[in-house]
Amino acid sequence: VPNAITKLDLSSQLERQSFLASSGSDPQLIVYGDRITLTASHTTTGIFLNGYLFKSYPAEARPKQGDQVIALVGTDASNTYNIFCYIDQGGPFIISSQWLPSNTALVLNITYYKNYESSKKINYDANNDGKIDIMDTWNQNGKGQFEAQSYVYETVKNQTNLIEAGVQGLNRTNHLNSEIKLMDELAIYKADRAAYFIKDGPFITYRFGAKLAQLGANYEAQQTVYKLFSTISNKVLPPNTKYMPIHVEQQEFSAMCLFKDMYDKSSAVQVAVSGQLNTLDCEFQGTYILDNYTNSTNANESAPNEAASDSFIDE
Repeated sequence: VPNAITKLDLSSQLERQSFLASSGSDPQLIVYGDRITLTASHTTTGIFLNGYLFKSYPAEARPKQGDQVIALVGTDASNTYNIFCYIDQGGPFIISSQWLPSNTALVLNITYYKNYESSKKINYDANNDGKIDIMDTWNQNGKGQFEAQSYVYETVKNQTNLIEAGVQGLNRTNHLNSEIKLMDELAIYKADRAAYFIKDGPFITYRFGAKLAQLGANYEAQQTVYKLFSTISNKVLPPNTKYMPIHVEQQEFSAMCLFKDMYDKSSAVQVAVSGQLNTLDCEFQGTYILDNYTNSTNANESAPNEAASDSFIDE
C-alpha cells in the first residue's frame, strides 16, 4: 500500500546496562511512523545515581536532535529520592537526587513523537538576536542570565537552526504554541526539555515542564488543587475525566493531573497535590484517548502534515 505506515519492533536491539537487572519482562520498543512507544522494567544491581538504561538506542526511535523528552519513572524507592528521566539521542537517561540502593525498581511506559513543532511561547525578540524563536522564550524565562551558558543554550539553538533549515520534515501541530496558554506565560517550559501537546486521531500525547499557578489554588482535606492553563482548546480535552500522573519536584508530595472538557477552560486541567507546594515546578507526560472521537469528523486532524495549514514554526 503506497504511503503505508510501517510498524517496527526494535525490542531485540535494546541491551540493558550492567548495573541493571530484568524485573520479569523484557523491554519493548515499537516504532509506528513517527510515534514511538517504550516500555521497560528494570531493577538496579548496585548503588546507582545516574546514567543511560541501555548500551545503545536505535536511530529509528531517537527523538528530534537536541530534544530531551520527559519520561516519568515508576519506582518503589521512598519519596526521599527525587528521580527524573529524559530520552535523548542516547535513549532514556535516569537522574536521581541521591544514590539509589540496590534492587530499586525503575519502570518506564512512554509514548512520544519525533516530528512536531517546537515550543514557541514569546512573540517578541527578547534576546535581541534579530529573530523571534524559541531562544526568546528561553532567554526571557531565565531573565537573560543563561545567555552565555553553553549546554542548554547550544541544545536549544541547534534545535531551532534545524527547524529553520527545514530538515525535520513534516511536523505535527503543537497545540502548546497556539490554543493552550499557561496561567503565567513565563512559567517555564524547560528549555532543555521537549514541550508539546499533540492530537493524533483519538490519541492526545503531551509532555512539558511547567510551574503551577498559585492563582486558583484551593486547600481542603489536606489536598491543594492548582490550576495550570488559563485556556485550552476543547479539541484536546476529553468529555470524561482523565486522571494522569505527574512528577512534582518537591518530592515529599504526591500529585495527579485531571483533564476534563468544561465551560471554564481555566479549570479544565487541574493538579491535585497532597499538600501545599513551596516549589511549583512539575513535569507532565502522558497519553489519553478522546472518548467522543469519531473518525468521520476528525480524519484530517490525525495526519502528520496537519501543520501545513495551521503551523506556528518560526520563519
